[in-house]
Amino acid sequence: RAKRDFLQSPKHRKIYIMNNISKLMKLRIIIFITLLILLSILPIAVAEEQVVINSKDWQEVYSGMIYAKIKGVDVHYIVEETQGILLLKDVLDKAKKEVLLVEPEDNSFIFGYKEKLEKEEFKVETLSSGGEEKNLQLARRAVEQQNVDSFIVIDDKLGYDAISVAPYASMTKSFVLFANKNNIDRVSDFLIENAQQILLYGGVDREVKEALKPLNPDVIGTGDRYTDNIEIVKKFLDIRATKQIYLTNGEFIEPGFFNNEFPALLIGTSNIPNNVVDFILESDVRV
Repeated sequence: RAKRDFLQSPKHRKIYIMNNISKLMKLRIIIFITLLILLSILPIAVAEEQVVINSKDWQEVYSGMIYAKIKGVDVHYIVEETQGILLLKDVLDKAKKEVLLVEPEDNSFIFGYKEKLEKEEFKVETLSSGGEEKNLQLARRAVEQQNVDSFIVIDDKLGYDAISVAPYASMTKSFVLFANKNNIDRVSDFLIENAQQILLYGGVDREVKEALKPLNPDVIGTGDRYTDNIEIVKKFLDIRATKQIYLTNGEFIEPGFFNNEFPALLIGTSNIPNNVVDFILESDVRV
Protein backbone atom coordinates (compact mmCIF):
# COMPACT_ATOMS: atom_id res chain seq x y z
CA ARG A 1 0.00 0.00 0.00
CA ALA A 2 2.84 2.39 0.92
CA LYS A 3 4.49 1.73 -2.45
CA ARG A 4 1.21 2.35 -4.28
CA ASP A 5 0.69 5.62 -2.42
CA PHE A 6 4.26 6.62 -3.18
CA LEU A 7 3.73 6.06 -6.92
CA GLN A 8 0.62 8.25 -6.97
CA SER A 9 2.86 11.29 -7.11
CA PRO A 10 4.13 12.05 -10.65
CA LYS A 11 7.45 13.14 -9.18
CA HIS A 12 7.85 9.92 -7.21
CA ARG A 13 6.71 7.84 -10.20
CA LYS A 14 9.39 9.46 -12.34
CA ILE A 15 12.04 8.75 -9.71
CA TYR A 16 10.89 5.11 -9.51
CA ILE A 17 11.03 4.67 -13.30
CA MET A 18 14.48 6.30 -13.54
CA ASN A 19 15.81 4.04 -10.78
CA ASN A 20 14.54 0.94 -12.62
CA ILE A 21 16.08 2.11 -15.88
CA SER A 22 19.37 2.69 -14.08
CA LYS A 23 19.31 -0.83 -12.62
CA LEU A 24 18.51 -2.31 -16.05
CA MET A 25 21.39 -0.43 -17.67
CA LYS A 26 23.80 -1.61 -14.97
CA LEU A 27 22.63 -5.20 -15.51
CA ARG A 28 23.20 -4.91 -19.27
CA ILE A 29 26.69 -3.52 -18.69
CA ILE A 30 27.52 -6.42 -16.35
CA ILE A 31 26.27 -8.94 -18.93
CA PHE A 32 28.24 -7.23 -21.71
CA ILE A 33 31.47 -7.23 -19.66
CA THR A 34 30.93 -10.90 -18.76
CA LEU A 35 30.56 -11.81 -22.44
CA LEU A 36 33.74 -9.92 -23.30
CA ILE A 37 35.63 -11.83 -20.62
CA LEU A 38 34.29 -15.17 -21.87
CA LEU A 39 35.19 -14.34 -25.46
CA SER A 40 38.71 -13.39 -24.40
CA ILE A 41 39.37 -16.73 -22.68
CA LEU A 42 37.54 -19.11 -25.04
CA PRO A 43 39.10 -20.24 -28.35
CA ILE A 44 37.39 -18.59 -31.30
CA ALA A 45 36.75 -20.71 -34.40
CA VAL A 46 37.13 -18.90 -37.67
CA ALA A 47 34.43 -19.20 -40.31
CA GLU A 48 36.76 -20.86 -42.76
CA GLU A 49 36.70 -19.84 -46.41
CA GLN A 50 39.40 -22.31 -47.40
CA VAL A 51 40.54 -25.69 -46.09
CA VAL A 52 44.22 -26.63 -46.37
CA ILE A 53 45.38 -30.18 -45.60
CA ASN A 54 49.03 -30.69 -44.68
CA SER A 55 49.12 -34.39 -43.84
CA LYS A 56 50.58 -37.70 -44.98
CA ASP A 57 47.64 -39.53 -43.38
CA TRP A 58 45.10 -40.46 -46.07
CA GLN A 59 42.26 -40.46 -43.53
CA GLU A 60 42.97 -36.83 -42.64
CA VAL A 61 43.15 -35.86 -46.31
CA TYR A 62 39.89 -37.67 -46.99
CA SER A 63 38.07 -36.22 -43.96
CA GLY A 64 39.18 -32.70 -44.85
CA MET A 65 38.07 -33.14 -48.46
CA ILE A 66 34.61 -34.41 -47.46
CA TYR A 67 34.19 -31.63 -44.90
CA ALA A 68 35.15 -28.91 -47.40
CA LYS A 69 32.78 -30.33 -50.00
CA ILE A 70 29.88 -30.34 -47.53
CA LYS A 71 30.79 -26.82 -46.38
CA GLY A 72 31.09 -25.62 -49.98
CA VAL A 73 34.53 -24.02 -49.57
CA ASP A 74 37.80 -24.31 -51.47
CA VAL A 75 40.05 -27.19 -50.43
CA HIS A 76 43.74 -27.78 -51.13
CA TYR A 77 45.99 -30.60 -50.00
CA ILE A 78 49.75 -30.79 -49.93
CA VAL A 79 51.47 -33.77 -51.56
CA GLU A 80 55.11 -32.68 -51.21
CA GLU A 81 57.10 -29.71 -49.95
CA THR A 82 57.70 -27.82 -53.20
CA GLN A 83 54.05 -28.06 -54.19
CA GLY A 84 53.07 -26.90 -50.70
CA ILE A 85 55.18 -23.75 -51.03
CA LEU A 86 53.74 -23.02 -54.49
CA LEU A 87 50.28 -23.53 -53.04
CA LEU A 88 51.05 -20.93 -50.41
CA LYS A 89 52.48 -18.36 -52.81
CA ASP A 90 50.46 -18.79 -56.00
CA VAL A 91 47.35 -20.94 -55.54
CA LEU A 92 45.53 -19.98 -52.36
CA ASP A 93 42.96 -17.22 -52.83
CA LYS A 94 44.43 -14.24 -50.97
CA ALA A 95 40.98 -12.65 -50.73
CA LYS A 96 39.72 -15.56 -48.63
CA LYS A 97 41.62 -14.93 -45.42
CA GLU A 98 39.97 -17.47 -43.09
CA VAL A 99 41.77 -20.83 -43.36
CA LEU A 100 41.14 -24.11 -41.57
CA LEU A 101 44.44 -26.02 -41.49
CA VAL A 102 44.12 -29.79 -41.09
CA GLU A 103 47.43 -31.35 -40.11
CA PRO A 104 48.83 -33.94 -37.68
CA GLU A 105 51.20 -33.14 -34.88
CA ASP A 106 54.07 -35.17 -36.33
CA ASN A 107 53.22 -36.50 -39.81
CA SER A 108 52.89 -33.40 -42.02
CA PHE A 109 54.64 -32.62 -45.28
CA ILE A 110 55.79 -29.16 -44.21
CA PHE A 111 56.71 -28.20 -40.64
CA GLY A 112 55.44 -24.84 -39.43
CA TYR A 113 52.90 -24.37 -42.20
CA LYS A 114 50.54 -22.45 -39.91
CA GLU A 115 53.20 -19.78 -39.37
CA LYS A 116 53.85 -19.64 -43.11
CA LEU A 117 50.15 -19.07 -43.76
CA GLU A 118 49.99 -16.36 -41.11
CA LYS A 119 53.01 -14.65 -42.64
CA GLU A 120 50.92 -14.38 -45.83
CA GLU A 121 48.25 -12.66 -43.70
CA PHE A 122 45.83 -15.58 -43.52
CA LYS A 123 43.84 -16.11 -40.32
CA VAL A 124 44.39 -19.74 -39.40
CA GLU A 125 42.62 -22.25 -37.19
CA THR A 126 44.37 -25.60 -36.81
CA LEU A 127 43.02 -29.09 -36.24
CA SER A 128 45.99 -31.19 -35.15
CA SER A 129 44.65 -34.25 -33.31
CA GLY A 130 45.08 -37.80 -34.62
CA GLY A 131 43.41 -38.95 -37.83
CA GLU A 132 40.67 -41.00 -36.17
CA GLU A 133 39.76 -38.27 -33.70
CA LYS A 134 40.05 -35.57 -36.38
CA ASN A 135 37.44 -37.43 -38.43
CA LEU A 136 34.97 -37.06 -35.55
CA GLN A 137 36.05 -33.46 -34.94
CA LEU A 138 35.22 -32.53 -38.51
CA ALA A 139 31.96 -34.48 -38.31
CA ARG A 140 30.91 -32.46 -35.26
CA ARG A 141 31.90 -29.30 -37.08
CA ALA A 142 29.76 -30.31 -40.06
CA VAL A 143 26.80 -30.86 -37.74
CA GLU A 144 27.26 -27.52 -35.97
CA GLN A 145 27.91 -25.40 -39.05
CA GLN A 146 25.95 -27.17 -41.80
CA ASN A 147 23.26 -29.08 -39.87
CA VAL A 148 24.49 -32.36 -41.35
CA ASP A 149 22.39 -35.32 -40.18
CA SER A 150 23.29 -37.97 -42.77
CA PHE A 151 26.33 -40.21 -42.29
CA ILE A 152 28.11 -43.06 -44.04
CA VAL A 153 30.07 -45.44 -41.80
CA ILE A 154 32.99 -47.37 -43.29
CA ASP A 155 36.01 -49.31 -42.06
CA ASP A 156 39.04 -47.15 -41.34
CA LYS A 157 41.50 -49.42 -43.15
CA LEU A 158 39.82 -49.91 -46.53
CA GLY A 159 40.70 -46.99 -48.77
CA TYR A 160 38.80 -48.40 -51.74
CA ASP A 161 35.57 -48.26 -49.71
CA ALA A 162 36.29 -44.61 -48.89
CA ILE A 163 36.75 -43.84 -52.58
CA SER A 164 33.62 -45.78 -53.52
CA VAL A 165 31.35 -43.69 -51.28
CA ALA A 166 33.01 -40.28 -51.85
CA PRO A 167 30.87 -39.11 -54.82
CA TYR A 168 27.64 -40.29 -53.19
CA ALA A 169 28.60 -38.67 -49.88
CA SER A 170 29.42 -35.40 -51.65
CA MET A 171 26.14 -35.41 -53.55
CA THR A 172 23.96 -36.19 -50.52
CA LYS A 173 26.02 -34.07 -48.09
CA SER A 174 26.68 -37.11 -45.94
CA PHE A 175 29.75 -37.08 -43.72
CA VAL A 176 31.88 -40.23 -43.88
CA LEU A 177 32.86 -41.71 -40.51
CA PHE A 178 35.73 -44.18 -39.99
CA ALA A 179 34.75 -46.91 -37.52
CA ASN A 180 36.49 -49.90 -35.99
CA LYS A 181 36.12 -52.05 -32.88
CA ASN A 182 38.23 -49.61 -30.86
CA ASN A 183 36.38 -46.36 -31.58
CA ILE A 184 32.85 -47.59 -32.28
CA ASP A 185 31.60 -46.50 -28.84
CA ARG A 186 32.49 -42.87 -29.63
CA VAL A 187 31.15 -43.15 -33.17
CA SER A 188 27.84 -44.70 -32.06
CA ASP A 189 27.38 -42.08 -29.30
CA PHE A 190 27.91 -39.38 -31.90
CA LEU A 191 25.41 -40.99 -34.28
CA ILE A 192 22.78 -41.44 -31.57
CA GLU A 193 22.99 -37.74 -30.87
CA ASN A 194 23.17 -36.40 -34.42
CA ALA A 195 22.12 -38.86 -37.13
CA GLN A 196 18.81 -38.99 -38.96
CA GLN A 197 20.11 -41.25 -41.72
CA ILE A 198 22.95 -43.80 -41.61
CA LEU A 199 24.45 -45.95 -44.33
CA LEU A 200 26.74 -48.77 -43.16
CA TYR A 201 28.98 -49.56 -46.10
CA GLY A 202 31.42 -52.35 -46.94
CA GLY A 203 33.40 -54.67 -44.73
CA VAL A 204 33.43 -53.50 -41.11
CA ASP A 205 34.30 -55.10 -37.77
CA ARG A 206 31.64 -57.28 -36.15
CA GLU A 207 31.59 -54.92 -33.19
CA VAL A 208 30.69 -52.03 -35.51
CA LYS A 209 27.75 -53.94 -37.00
CA GLU A 210 26.46 -54.90 -33.55
CA ALA A 211 26.80 -51.40 -32.13
CA LEU A 212 24.96 -49.78 -35.04
CA LYS A 213 22.21 -52.38 -35.44
CA PRO A 214 19.85 -50.63 -32.96
CA LEU A 215 20.11 -47.48 -35.11
CA ASN A 216 18.62 -49.33 -38.12
CA PRO A 217 21.15 -48.21 -40.73
CA ASP A 218 20.79 -48.88 -44.42
CA VAL A 219 23.38 -51.52 -45.27
CA ILE A 220 25.52 -52.21 -48.31
CA GLY A 221 27.77 -55.12 -47.37
CA THR A 222 27.80 -58.08 -49.74
CA GLY A 223 31.28 -59.28 -48.82
CA ASP A 224 32.67 -58.26 -52.21
CA ARG A 225 34.17 -54.80 -52.67
CA TYR A 226 33.21 -54.58 -56.36
CA THR A 227 29.60 -55.61 -55.79
CA ASP A 228 29.35 -53.10 -52.93
CA ASN A 229 30.79 -50.46 -55.23
CA ILE A 230 28.26 -51.23 -57.96
CA GLU A 231 25.45 -50.87 -55.40
CA ILE A 232 26.61 -47.41 -54.29
CA VAL A 233 27.03 -46.37 -57.93
CA LYS A 234 23.42 -47.45 -58.55
CA LYS A 235 22.26 -45.39 -55.55
CA PHE A 236 24.10 -42.41 -57.01
CA LEU A 237 22.51 -42.92 -60.44
CA ASP A 238 19.04 -43.29 -58.89
CA ILE A 239 19.37 -39.73 -57.61
CA ARG A 240 21.37 -38.19 -60.42
CA ALA A 241 21.27 -39.92 -63.79
CA THR A 242 24.50 -39.50 -65.72
CA LYS A 243 26.26 -41.36 -68.48
CA GLN A 244 29.69 -40.25 -67.30
CA ILE A 245 31.56 -42.30 -64.72
CA TYR A 246 35.01 -42.36 -63.11
CA LEU A 247 37.03 -45.56 -63.45
CA THR A 248 39.56 -46.15 -60.67
CA ASN A 249 41.63 -48.92 -59.14
CA GLY A 250 40.88 -47.41 -55.73
CA GLU A 251 44.50 -46.88 -54.74
CA PHE A 252 44.72 -43.09 -54.94
CA ILE A 253 42.57 -40.21 -53.71
CA GLU A 254 41.74 -37.75 -56.48
CA PRO A 255 39.89 -34.43 -56.17
CA GLY A 256 37.40 -35.57 -58.81
CA PHE A 257 36.01 -38.22 -56.47
CA PHE A 258 34.64 -35.48 -54.22
CA ASN A 259 32.26 -34.14 -56.83
CA ASN A 260 28.53 -34.53 -57.05
CA GLU A 261 28.44 -35.12 -60.79
CA PHE A 262 29.87 -38.60 -61.47
CA PRO A 263 30.13 -41.83 -59.44
CA ALA A 264 33.40 -43.78 -59.14
CA LEU A 265 33.53 -47.37 -60.37
CA LEU A 266 36.26 -49.74 -59.10
CA ILE A 267 37.94 -51.73 -61.87
CA GLY A 268 40.69 -53.52 -59.95
CA THR A 269 44.45 -53.33 -60.47
CA SER A 270 44.89 -55.92 -63.24
CA ASN A 271 41.85 -57.66 -64.72
CA ILE A 272 38.45 -55.99 -64.54
CA PRO A 273 36.09 -58.19 -62.47
CA ASN A 274 33.29 -59.86 -64.44
CA ASN A 275 30.49 -58.22 -62.45
CA VAL A 276 31.99 -54.79 -63.20
CA VAL A 277 32.14 -55.61 -66.92
CA ASP A 278 28.53 -56.81 -66.79
CA PHE A 279 27.42 -53.60 -65.06
CA ILE A 280 29.12 -51.43 -67.67
CA LEU A 281 27.58 -53.40 -70.54
CA GLU A 282 24.10 -53.45 -69.01
CA SER A 283 23.98 -49.82 -67.86
CA ASP A 284 23.80 -46.66 -69.87
CA VAL A 285 27.20 -45.28 -68.89
CA ARG A 286 30.20 -44.24 -70.93
CA VAL A 287 33.74 -45.18 -69.93
